[in-house]
Amino acid sequence: MNTTFYDMLGIDPTLADRSAPASALWPAGLVSLTKGVKVTGGSDALTIVQLLQTGLTFANVRPGVDPHAALGAGAAGQVAFAADMAISGLASWIPLYLHAMPDMGIQLDATDPLHPAQVFFAIDGRGHELIIDRLPVKIFLKESLASAIASPPVTVGTFDNTNIDSFAYTLDDELHPAEVDCFVRLHLTTEGDLILEPSVPISFGPVRWMGLPAKAVYDVQLLPSPNRRDYLEWTHNDIGSFFSKPPAAGALGFRSVELDFSQPPLSDLKKRVQGGAVHIDNLEIVLEDVVMPITTPGLPIPSHGTFGFRRLITDRSDIGQAYSLSGAPVQIPIYGSTQQGGNGGSSLTL
Repeated sequence: MNTTFYDMLGIDPTLADRSAPASALWPAGLVSLTKGVKVTGGSDALTIVQLLQTGLTFANVRPGVDPHAALGAGAAGQVAFAADMAISGLASWIPLYLHAMPDMGIQLDATDPLHPAQVFFAIDGRGHELIIDRLPVKIFLKESLASAIASPPVTVGTFDNTNIDSFAYTLDDELHPAEVDCFVRLHLTTEGDLILEPSVPISFGPVRWMGLPAKAVYDVQLLPSPNRRDYLEWTHNDIGSFFSKPPAAGALGFRSVELDFSQPPLSDLKKRVQGGAVHIDNLEIVLEDVVMPITTPGLPIPSHGTFGFRRLITDRSDIGQAYSLSGAPVQIPIYGSTQQGGNGGSSLTL
């Protein structure tokens, strides 16, 4: 027997209007049907619950009750359930936009009949907690964030909604969003924080990332609740917005990027500095563990990351490459002189 979304919310099936009480239960300030920062107090809750009612069905509902569970500051007791969730119809046609990341769209994808999503819900003294696992989605990144270097659109991979490790993406031009097809795990905590974890790391390559050509970008992360650093073991400081109450509290991160100096504008930069202080062929730019808050003062300023340059090592078994200064990436001239009567000047080698 299949159960509807309103049934799972406990809405009386005899009511003439079940949508109104369902929308009253929808968490405020979570998602919207419209892209961009919300500047008015309007809510899309009614339309959203109606879409979910038409497109979600639940099966194999397994409830559980523990009257003695003492969790949090609320009353003792816990009610929970686990269920299979199928997605179809309008629910898989319209993208939703998180208030914390208003320029990133997340659209539910249709599930395979034999491979439904998994839902786990609990209510106790701490509040409500929801986990949706094995959820197939389409993620639409902000325009110009990730685009094809040449000949858009470029599609890599084929998404299979029966394979939890399936992953595919399409890069378009800078006027259209990149699309990522994958499975994710959504976790709405009792504190109201949202954790979004893809089943496999989201990586691109080759790609124009934030306007710069890259051979690859590794492990792109959408962080609706960057305050939850307990889910990000690689962070070493606060990664949230620089504002105390930003209009969009989310952040975007990536673990590393390999820039491509054979493509403009980096190829132009390489030509300009060639023969100068920087030996560009021996140089590797370091951009690792970078987090960019969605709301920043003017220019995009990272709140976290490792930045710099290092010697490019092509043979890790060569001790000379690792320790010799003969191929150092940077030489800063201090003063110059001719070879006649001098040694050609002095320079600082880094």
